[in-house]
Amino acid sequence: MLMNYHELTMGESRDSPEKRKQFLLICTVMVAALVHSIVQAGGLEGVAIEQGTFPGGDFVYKETKRDYAASASLEKVIGKNDAELPTKEYIDRIYTLYLDDPNTMGGRRQRFASGYLITKEEEMPKKDLLLSKNEGKSPPTEEDILELGAISLWPKLLYHEGSLPTAKAATVQFAHTGGFVSAMIFSLKIVPQLRAYAKEHAAPGSAVTILSTCSTVDNVCTHYAPLEKGDEFLLGHEETSVYMASMPPEEGLSISAVLRTLKKILPPLKWILDGDDEPATTTTSDASPAVPKEEKEAAADEL
Repeated sequence: MLMNYHELTMGESRDSPEKRKQFLLICTVMVAALVHSIVQAGGLEGVAIEQGTFPGGDFVYKETKRDYAASASLEKVIGKNDAELPTKEYIDRIYTLYLDDPNTMGGRRQRFASGYLITKEEEMPKKDLLLSKNEGKSPPTEEDILELGAISLWPKLLYHEGSLPTAKAATVQFAHTGGFVSAMIFSLKIVPQLRAYAKEHAAPGSAVTILSTCSTVDNVCTHYAPLEKGDEFLLGHEETSVYMASMPPEEGLSISAVLRTLKKILPPLKWILDGDDEPATTTTSDASPAVPKEEKEAAADEL
C-alpha cells in the first residue's frame, strides 16, 4: 500500500516541525525555479545597446490592443497557422511592432502589430497568402475585442499591409525563453532602456517605436528602436504621447470591469444583464435544452 506524506502526517498538529519543514521545502523549490527562470531569461544580464540597421520591407500584419505579453501567441497564429512557417524560420520574418511604453498604460491600451516582414521578392507569395485570409471575414466588433480571450480573438482580426522603411536603429540582442518571465523582462527592462536611448539619439521629432523578431532555436530576440523616419513606423496611428492624451482616464477596479469578467465566467449573467433572450426550452421531459447561440459561437471559436 502506498502512503503519501499527507496521509502519514494526518494526525499531526498543523504547527508540527514536520509540517513546517514541508512548507519550507516547497517554498525553497518554488524560489529556486523562479530564480532559474529569471537567469535563463537574461534577468541578470545588462542591456547592451548597439547601432544597427532595421532592414525594412512590406509588412503584412494584424494589430490590436492587449498586454504586450500576448504578442507571442499572435505571432504563433500568424507564423505557424497562417503563413505556414516552421517555428525555426520565424527569425527575421515574423516581427512585432510595439507602438507604446507598456509601463505607462494598462494592458488593454497597449498597441502592437504582429506580422510577416517581406524583405525578398521570392517571399511575395506569403503576402498574398496572408491577405487571402481576410476573404469572407468582417472585422471584430468592439464587444469581441473586450469580451473574447486572445486565442478566440486572433483569428477574427483582419490582415493589413504597409511598408516599413530601412532605417538606422538602436539594436539589442537578448535572451528569450518564450515564457512569462521573458515577457516581464521585455516590458520592465528592455523597453524602458531602448526607448530612453532612442529618445536621446533619434532624429528630432522622430516617433519612438520598438520592433522585435525572435528565434526559438537560438532562444534570442533582436529588438530594434528606429532612430529616424519614426513616423513611418506608426502604421498610420498617433504617436504614443498624442494617443495617451486623447484617451479618457483608465478604468480601474470598477463595477463595469468586474461585471465584464463575471459575464465571461457565468454566461447566464450575460443574459440577465444585457437583456438577451433566454435560451429556448422544451416542455417534453426527454428533450435536451437548446444551446444558446452565444455558447455555440464561443465553442466554435475555441476549436
